[in-house]
Amino acid sequence: MRKILITLALITFGLSTNAKTVAEKFSDLHFYEIDTAYIARDWTPEQGADFLEQLKTLYTDRASWEKRKAAIAAGLRSVLLVPDNTEALPTPRHTTTAQLRCPAEGVVIENIGLEIADGIWVTGNLYRPADTSRYYPIILSAQGHGFEGVSAEAPRLIDDAQRMCIMLAQMGTVVFNYDMWARGESTSHFGHNAHNTGISGAIQTVSTMRVIDFLKSLPYTDAERIGMMGWSGGGTQTFIATAIDSRIRWAIIVTQISCFFPGGCTCESGLPIHITVTPQLNNCELAAMAAPRPLLLLSDGVDWTRTTPAAEYPFIRRTYAFYNAENQVGNIHFASDDHTYKRNRREAIINFVAKQWSLSTNDLRDPMGRYDFDHVNIHPWEQLVVFSHNDFPQNHVTSVAQAFSALKRLKNKSK
Repeated sequence: MRKILITLALITFGLSTNAKTVAEKFSDLHFYEIDTAYIARDWTPEQGADFLEQLKTLYTDRASWEKRKAAIAAGLRSVLLVPDNTEALPTPRHTTTAQLRCPAEGVVIENIGLEIADGIWVTGNLYRPADTSRYYPIILSAQGHGFEGVSAEAPRLIDDAQRMCIMLAQMGTVVFNYDMWARGESTSHFGHNAHNTGISGAIQTVSTMRVIDFLKSLPYTDAERIGMMGWSGGGTQTFIATAIDSRIRWAIIVTQISCFFPGGCTCESGLPIHITVTPQLNNCELAAMAAPRPLLLLSDGVDWTRTTPAAEYPFIRRTYAFYNAENQVGNIHFASDDHTYKRNRREAIINFVAKQWSLSTNDLRDPMGRYDFDHVNIHPWEQLVVFSHNDFPQNHVTSVAQAFSALKRLKNKSK
């Protein structure tokens, strides 16, 4: 793979927006095969904050923001090969390879492989209440990069991820916790180099939309109550999907939103999503596209979210004000913490989910009233793996070219 950094001088104000031209230029397979960054990844916090101030001059009310928002959404859908209407497509084929039980919590875990397009499989774990006689709200939990292979360190398989998902299911939700493309479990099938190509961002976005299609089809889910959360690169997946899929009714972005750092991986800035509009879009705008739906930003004092309280959050809240919905966006800042998914983040997530859907947290607490993460029934990570290396579906794609063709066919079928 060749590494390219294309720093484009597209931040000049006053130029016309032409998403169609950019999308047409980058419709060739070549741009989905290379390891590329289309915008600078080395801005200072001061440069990022200054850019946000300039963006404010573009839209000063709801009408001007909606115009900008529509242009951004059109560019995202084109470059990321997003189907026009995934619900017009057949429900994704899936296979359940194992079912585990957490009797004390009343939770069942299912290991599921989901074919989101021809030969493109997503691996994840479905956490649900054992009692399926009711309708439960849906949570998508998109994982970040972390450890590349399959082990106890893989983001989807770590103990803290299990604790988070089991407790959310115990509250009365259905959670699907899934890997990035060619990360975690799927690394062993596609190799980590497959992730470092432009196609990964497209696959991850379409995957989220197809996961929603699948979860909505289950007989015990409430299709009108869907939320999404993600840590690190999973946060990027969250704000991109929320920006273009209105079925997602709330979002939680954990240690990721930044005005000066667009994402350090090809899956985040390896396609020209940021330059389909002029001036180039900022990730804070992508997060703001959730408005007026509830949004929670969790930030820390060490990584690229260290400026969230002073820069990113006020900018996003300004956009929410266009809808008189400032009370629907919040920021919890952990100034002494770093880029992790610690207990305090998990507590904040539980509180947010409980508030959104009026769910009780009484069964999650110890005698002192604290969330009891330590006594959750954890399974060995090996039991959560969906496919062994030898039983992965035989039709799976083996090249970027095959994945590109599969996404194109899916997009055409949805028209």
